[in-house]
Amino acid sequence: MVNFKLRLPAGDWIEVEGEVLYESPRAGFGVRFTNISQADQRLLQAHIKAEEQRENK
Repeated sequence: MVNFKLRLPAGDWIEVEGEVLYESPRAGFGVRFTNISQADQRLLQAHIKAEEQRENK
């Protein structure tokens, strides 16, 4: 398990706990979030939705 904070591009910080599913040298790692507050989940979902819309333009 890992605990860390993520800073979203809008400047918001969210705290998450997760399980590392894989790691790839020079590329990063994949995490399954196992504990995230509802408020932080909403912020993350809003960010993902905004990025999807930006990419689809």
